[in-house]
Amino acid sequence: MTLEQIKKLEGRIIEYTPRFSSTIKQGVRRFKIKSVSHTYKHKTSGNTLVQCQVYDKDDNGKLKHRSLNIDLIQA
Repeated sequence: MTLEQIKKLEGRIIEYTPRFSSTIKQGVRRFKIKSVSHTYKHKTSGNTLVQCQVYDKDDNGKLKHRSLNIDLIQA
């Protein structure tokens, strides 16, 4: 996904499958994208990440800042 494609997701709910365990919920997570600021490459893994604000649907809709791996986003 490109930054332009990610920006089109603002206001929509996405599914995200994290590679590591979560303290909130195991398996597929659901976030509503509030805003996207930028993408960047992770120094160690080389993965492309998107920096965004999300409402965590699995944590009572709490607003959070997240760096999400673009390859793990299902829109």
